[in-house]
Amino acid sequence: YAASLADPKPVAEPIRREMDRLGSAVGDRLRELHGEGVEDLRENPGPEAFVDERAVARDAPSADLLSSAVYRSFDGLWFDPVAVGDYEPDHPATGLTRTALVQTRLRAVDAVAARVEAGDTMFPDDAGAIGAARGAAVESAAALAESENPLARWLATQFLPLFAEQDDALAADERSALSAATAYAEYRWIEIVADEAGAVAESVATAIDS
Repeated sequence: YAASLADPKPVAEPIRREMDRLGSAVGDRLRELHGEGVEDLRENPGPEAFVDERAVARDAPSADLLSSAVYRSFDGLWFDPVAVGDYEPDHPATGLTRTALVQTRLRAVDAVAARVEAGDTMFPDDAGAIGAARGAAVESAAALAESENPLARWLATQFLPLFAEQDDALAADERSALSAATAYAEYRWIEIVADEAGAVAESVATAIDS
């Protein structure tokens, strides 16, 4: 810290450069998902763009998770300052964090889609499986929240609140098989998205430091 005060280095340009790099990667992925002729890359292409529909077990928690994850990923594109297409956010630090969040979510959706195509229905085998899934999610989220990387810590704040709804559902007096299966799938999502967030944050830090 003392050294940075003695020899300060401007950060706006490297942050903007990294924001643009992430935005370019996000834009490329969105073009792949939409194909030709889309008017706005921010439109939701639907979960079928991520997975071969023949591989989806329609009554499985994994199908519901994929659908909700796609919705959450594209909902933020309409309102957040994300460097996609011709849009250039005014504030590079905000643009970087929001664009990193979108890339994280898209990578996590791709990971869920891969599991769906591999036949993972995300039905818990028993109560122990739900506890194990929550434990794995806590471990991944904690690693993100305790990281020395400030972007990783910020990304953690976007996912930590996801625990509350599922924890409350499992603690309710009237639990159901559906609520248990949903909680299991959501814990799996938290683990996946937290792991992807760590990878994105690390790539950003490496690029800025290089």
